Amino acid sequence: VEALLRVSWLDPRLIFRNRSEDGCFYRAKSGWDEVAFGDRELDNIWVPDVQLMNLADEETRLHSAFWLYSDGTVWWARKAIFQLTCSMDFTKMPYDVQLCPMILVGWRDVVYDIDIGFLYDIPANFTEMHGGTVDW
Repeated sequence: VEALLRVSWLDPRLIFRNRSEDGCFYRAKSGWDEVAFGDRELDNIWVPDVQLMNLADEETRLHSAFWLYSDGTVWWARKAIFQLTCSMDFTKMPYDVQLCPMILVGWRDVVYDIDIGFLYDIPANFTEMHGGTVDW
């Protein structure tokens, strides 16, 4: 599966002065006080630990970047190829329909430390797993 995974979070430690406070990172084209970074700089900030539980092999990352906004919001986008494992039933072939869900899980972060949700109210099943981690 080739997918674009976008994750956003708020980190108050990364707040910086915006344009109205004489900040220097205003981007006229976007109209936002933002700074863009490459993938390597992610090692220097806290990143939520969101992984694919049914990943068969390491992801092949094609592109990755993140943007930091003056209110401390971080917007991370990565395009990658994921090889997933899932069970399938071919007994009704060629009239079968197969589904292979992407099971996202937070291994390190516990449910009371993070508030996970989807943009645009995409339907999802949220379950609490062992140790308070979040699976959706």
